[in-house]
Amino acid sequence: MTTTGTPPGVAEVRGRSQVAEPRPGTGRRPLMSRRVTLAVLGLAALALLLRLAMLIKPLTLVDRLFVPDDAYYTLAIARSLAEGLGPSADGGVTLTTGFQPLIAFLIAPVFWVTDDLGVPLRALLVVLALADAVTVVLLARLAGRLAGPAAALVAAALWAVSPYALSISLNGLESALALTMTLALVEVWCLARERSGLRLWALAGALAGLALLTRVDTAFVVVLLGVLELASRRVRPVLLAAGTALLVVLPWWAYSIVLTGSPVPESGKAVQEIVSVHRGLGLGVTDSLGLAVGRVVGSPVLDLPDLRAVLDDSPARAVASAAGLCVALGAAALWAGTRRRNGIRQLPLLALGLHAVSLVLFYTFLDGAPWFYDRYLVPVAAVCGLVIAVLLGQLWSAAAARRPGGALGGVFTAAVLAVLVVPAAQTVRLLDSEPEGSVDVGYDGAKGYAEVAREVLAKLPPGAVLGSLQTGALAYFAPNAAPGRVQVVNLDGVVDGNAGDALADDRLADYLHQRGVTHFADWPLNYFVLQSHSTAAEVGQVRLEPIGKARLQGGERFEISRVSYPGAP
Repeated sequence: MTTTGTPPGVAEVRGRSQVAEPRPGTGRRPLMSRRVTLAVLGLAALALLLRLAMLIKPLTLVDRLFVPDDAYYTLAIARSLAEGLGPSADGGVTLTTGFQPLIAFLIAPVFWVTDDLGVPLRALLVVLALADAVTVVLLARLAGRLAGPAAALVAAALWAVSPYALSISLNGLESALALTMTLALVEVWCLARERSGLRLWALAGALAGLALLTRVDTAFVVVLLGVLELASRRVRPVLLAAGTALLVVLPWWAYSIVLTGSPVPESGKAVQEIVSVHRGLGLGVTDSLGLAVGRVVGSPVLDLPDLRAVLDDSPARAVASAAGLCVALGAAALWAGTRRRNGIRQLPLLALGLHAVSLVLFYTFLDGAPWFYDRYLVPVAAVCGLVIAVLLGQLWSAAAARRPGGALGGVFTAAVLAVLVVPAAQTVRLLDSEPEGSVDVGYDGAKGYAEVAREVLAKLPPGAVLGSLQTGALAYFAPNAAPGRVQVVNLDGVVDGNAGDALADDRLADYLHQRGVTHFADWPLNYFVLQSHSTAAEVGQVRLEPIGKARLQGGERFEISRVSYPGAP
């Protein structure tokens, strides 16, 4: 069938045009035809099935593969909320803002119906899997806005089978939900610009507020959307959206300001202190740049640990690659902002692209915690996936405008197979893997903290007060610890502002004494942190007597010590 002269963007599937006709009486062309919509929904269902296939496996295995310690902070805080103790990771002793609130609020009701600590984790992972299935649909819609139905299908398929996307949706953190909220905000903002009426602007504002409650760094895209709209002289819609967003976030922000003086989670300050420790051990800004680029380049198609190592070893390569990534993302964002649909520019997609650039710059120059890049840079990976899908969509348009069976059609088919078969094969291997411990080491961050926590808690006497810089899983499992209840004290400040102050002021050993810590358990590096962030006098007043180790995890073992204070006043 000859299609010479077919306008760009026309897709041919089995020889039939998939361009949707304008809706009667509106003059607006639907974003996707019925057939493409059904295909996208099928891919979303596939994504959900892949994630649920992993969730039917033992939680110990899921924990080893995907779940970092911070996920257990969320669960411990959700349990505290359910028990009416307020947002606290240690059973109501210390109130905190050091978490992203929406996911904890969503999962808290599960603790009303079960005492099994595995059930809330499974419920949390199901929520995230459902969110990621919605992400598949949203990515398809955004790609379709830019390059038609072929791009929509590629974007949906790529995220559905991506091993990176699967791992993020099963990490027990807010990352997958935050991406869903971000993409939903951008999509609804696009719809609000295309249609008359204020309801969609109010909905966009509500989504902006929910996005901020899901992850505070979504502030980049929220602000960018508002600024770009104001630059287009659309003041009233922005004011409505901003007012609605403020109504959503105001209760939480008010609580946070009263408790800590800032709406920003107190965990941010603690992370910066921990990063300063690693800076002192040789982690430079160029290392962070290289690790960030190595994380997102290739995602969501495949993981490239060797690339991260190559970039981490060369400051020049790291800086050049980071600059190239930001320029490429910025150029793609500017191109997206010039695209028109139904005569209206797609400015919200410009905001999404600039949001990705902002995250790369912020988390390398200002935050610099590469062990969190998996979760921090999820929107960047999603935007990279959109870029791949749009490029293939443009290739398909060019092929369809000439001859479906021609050389360009063959190139399109080969490219699609390349970007889908490789990640799909990695995902299948991931679903079949049964590691004996954490599969991640170093800056990729160890997993499998549940087993470690249970082993540590089992070695402690009844009534012990356990101090650690890694207290997520320890705090979550402590109430059920045998042989008796153990109190857990957080020392890195992520969920305890007083500990964060002690860490920053080099008073960590003194804080152990203040809280009556009887035992200390952590990685060897954090034993060093305890000493290096305490004065010499304090170190001399504290004695750590080794009493055991937990199983090997992430290349190292948790070491357990009895704490005494023979020289303390």
